Amino acid sequence: MNLDYFKLNVSQNVGQISKKKLSLLKEILSAEYPEVQRLDNGGYIFLNLNKKSNFLILPNQVSANFDKIPETFDFNSDVKKPLLQIFEALIFEEEVKASARFNFLKDTSNSFEKSLDLIDNEKKKRKLNEKGIIGTGYRFLREGQFGGISEIKIEPLIDDKSKWFIESIINH
Repeated sequence: MNLDYFKLNVSQNVGQISKKKLSLLKEILSAEYPEVQRLDNGGYIFLNLNKKSNFLILPNQVSANFDKIPETFDFNSDVKKPLLQIFEALIFEEEVKASARFNFLKDTSNSFEKSLDLIDNEKKKRKLNEKGIIGTGYRFLREGQFGGISEIKIEPLIDDKSKWFIESIINH
């Protein structure tokens, strides 16, 4: 399964980014994220254009964003380590709330048709078909391992019926 997108949000009030904090953040991130842009809202974005990834640091949020994840992607070194260093630089002293979003694509012969296979009642399938429904998605909610509610969504990819779109959102 290919991991196409990864985003981790940490909601935490870090206040304004002082020159000292900015200097520490640059020291931590500059090797992998050489381009730094100041945002109008007082935040900063650290970009790696080649890897299509960034760390976004706002007064009330820290995010790690990765598009088109390479096969060499390692959560511990690419996400966890820099985030812990960012937290240390910004002096996070209390437990933080975080959510992570993962998107996957999975090959199949026809996700539209296969999505209806889980409906085992032929009469219900015909009724759906009569209403023009050619596929369906599924959403599962569960209590999170670390608290909060997490979800998994599985649905046909609208742009390409030869693929499933799978999304997992984990809240802590």
